[in-house]
Amino acid sequence: MARFRRASRDQDDDLPPQKITRQSLREAYRLASYLRPYWLKFVAALIALSLSSVLGLAFPFVAGQLVNAALPGRPADALLLAAWGVNTIALALMGVLACQAATSFTQSILFTEVGERALADLRRDAYARLINLSMTFHVQRRVGELSNRIAADVSQIEDTVVAALPQFLRQTAMLVGSIVLIAVTSGRLTLVMLSVFPAIIGIAVVFGRLIRRNSREAQDRLADGNVIVEETLHGIASVKAFANEEYEQDRYRRALDRFLTEVLRGAKYRGALFSFIIFGLFGALVLVLWYGFRLVQANEMSLGALASFMLYTLYAAGAMGSFAELYSQMQRALGATHRVRELLEEKTEEETASVQKGRGDPAP
Repeated sequence: MARFRRASRDQDDDLPPQKITRQSLREAYRLASYLRPYWLKFVAALIALSLSSVLGLAFPFVAGQLVNAALPGRPADALLLAAWGVNTIALALMGVLACQAATSFTQSILFTEVGERALADLRRDAYARLINLSMTFHVQRRVGELSNRIAADVSQIEDTVVAALPQFLRQTAMLVGSIVLIAVTSGRLTLVMLSVFPAIIGIAVVFGRLIRRNSREAQDRLADGNVIVEETLHGIASVKAFANEEYEQDRYRRALDRFLTEVLRGAKYRGALFSFIIFGLFGALVLVLWYGFRLVQANEMSLGALASFMLYTLYAAGAMGSFAELYSQMQRALGATHRVRELLEEKTEEETASVQKGRGDPAP
């Protein structure tokens, strides 16, 4: 019973991910036709997103020039911007932030409007298709499954279109731009960074997957205990008649022990992740800073360039760390897209009658 209850819960609350294949992308592209009536605003949102990403990448560069302008003398690799003075560069930095805030607000509003309008059209078409399908179709499926197509599936697509897709595009631009600018800033320091940070981020992603898997297992064990409580209370007359109170208490105790085991294992995973982040991530930052300051002492790099380099490194690390969750959300959205496409491609009663009439088949 617990197994079937968990399966029902997973189906309703956690849509199954689907592998990103050519077929799944083709299905998503067909649903993307709902964006066509709003393509002007969608293009404007992409332009605003691009400008926001470019301005975000400009921030570390301007911040580095601010550091150079505050130093006595002028570093060898300082650009003309460093000659503007601290006040002028600080105002330019505030201008960059203001423009980035404006473009981020614009792209957020436009992506939300386009996504919500397109998905409202999708919901209307899915509902219209649903109520025009034959009784045979409805008899063969549960009401909860059908309503789930319009509720959970479309909501998953909505979350992806409105939030995950813009975030994925932004993080991709930030990652590519940061890596390019990191290499331009200092090739030697880039090699040190690339030898450390990808491995650290990969280990952190593995820990994250272990924690999510453990969380699901813990919820399953808790569901087992809830099933025992429900069974016992439903059959309390039988429990009392056969004096099985001790037996039921022992069953529930064992279920709680299994749940506690999973919870404590998860606590170990989280503790190990936090310890790894403290030592591994910040240790890697110390390593990069150490080598960078050696280059500064050798007059091979300015302090402002080192500051820009560290900010770009943090940008790249943040982007790489977010891709695992974004990829998982994309997979769930493709799974939801497949289910919605199946519903939209079902033939209505009129279409079925037309096909049968063309074939000369008797009406059902």
